[in-house]
Amino acid sequence: MSERSIGIVLRECMQEWGLRRENVFLISKGGHILGKDHVFRALERQENNELDVCVLSESAAHCISPAFIAAEISKSLERMGVDQIDVYMLNCPERLLSGRIRGNKVLNLHPFLSRAFAHLEYEVKTGRIGSYGIASNSIANSNSPDHLRLDDCLDIAREVGGAGNSFSSIEYPLNIFERDALENMEGGRILSELAEENLIYQFTQRPLNVIASGAVRCLGDRIARDTDETALTSALSALFEKVANLELQIPSLVGATDDDVQMVSRFIWAETLSENLAKLVSSSAFATMHYIKTTVLPTLNSDVKELVSTIPEDERETSAVAKWSTDYLESITSLCQLIESLCLVTEAATNRELSSVLCAMAPSALSQWRRLAFSDQGKDVDMYEQPPLSDIAIRVIRAALEMHTGGRGGTVLVGMRRQEYVQGAVIAGSGETIDYGDAEGALMCSLLR
Repeated sequence: MSERSIGIVLRECMQEWGLRRENVFLISKGGHILGKDHVFRALERQENNELDVCVLSESAAHCISPAFIAAEISKSLERMGVDQIDVYMLNCPERLLSGRIRGNKVLNLHPFLSRAFAHLEYEVKTGRIGSYGIASNSIANSNSPDHLRLDDCLDIAREVGGAGNSFSSIEYPLNIFERDALENMEGGRILSELAEENLIYQFTQRPLNVIASGAVRCLGDRIARDTDETALTSALSALFEKVANLELQIPSLVGATDDDVQMVSRFIWAETLSENLAKLVSSSAFATMHYIKTTVLPTLNSDVKELVSTIPEDERETSAVAKWSTDYLESITSLCQLIESLCLVTEAATNRELSSVLCAMAPSALSQWRRLAFSDQGKDVDMYEQPPLSDIAIRVIRAALEMHTGGRGGTVLVGMRRQEYVQGAVIAGSGETIDYGDAEGALMCSLLR
């Protein structure tokens, strides 16, 4: 979907504004296979000895076989309507270590990477790609069980492509909390510096979606800053009361058999959610929203569906149980939405506190933001006395990456499509890099440890 959208925008810009293809840098990735149907078709090709497919689950697999890469490149070129992809990345090849190929555990990535790199060298010669690289979640973390070593990738590229090989780029997670690429030593060298020594361009990902203290945390504001927390809490209290009253009604609406009693015992969400409210709101918003999405709502819908199925079809429009079921389902759904909003308010307050601390430790980031945000470039962005955490987080990482690459820097991939994130990222990525000393000082903040 994203590549088709890119193709449409490219064509429009070329036709209407005279944009030239050489002024656009296109990157694509391949390796993941998602969806039961796609996995099934890939396994069929494996039966014909066309591919080596690593099965991760019934709906997810991974493959970097030459035939698969060739097909994926063809699809990407067609979707974007271009003749060449500037850099083609193998997406997380370390995933091969997490599954099985033909029932066997993968213990060594070398033969798979060797065949993949050899094919990518061929794709460079044909002109379909300009160069290739690796996007990896583990390449910066030497303690990861599926750690992929850059040294090994460089050696394989030399084996298949010689000294003038086309291995050009790496992509890895880097943010103010996850700084392995700037700090962890491997063989006496830090990843960012090893890459720079070998003229490997560095793309970094997840500057705003971070893993901190074992939990996923978002550094971008996901709720309006003027959200009224008091009004939210009041609405939540009223809804809890309504749901509790609904749960008191259900025993009198159904029978008294053992099955009826068992059915009634499932509808206790007011008690379950209220008892755990403090924990839900104080936990990672991601964890709470994941719990609601994957546990609360699916269980609720299943139980309500089963309850309604006990009503004769010709009575469902007038049945008191059916009316109760609709009201209960809507109320719990609204209750969950309010809980999620309260989580985001808590998250936003925590982010504002961290932004304030980092601004004090990196004053050049604050002055840079003020200068750019109040210019024409930032006229559509809501202004406050301090930058949002997302802004200073990107500025600090930009400077840190530049500092560790001898001034060459790299590209910070934001990867968030919400308009406010894009607007904020444009401002954070504009202007000169903040003072290196400020960036280094900010990363020493105890709140980031």
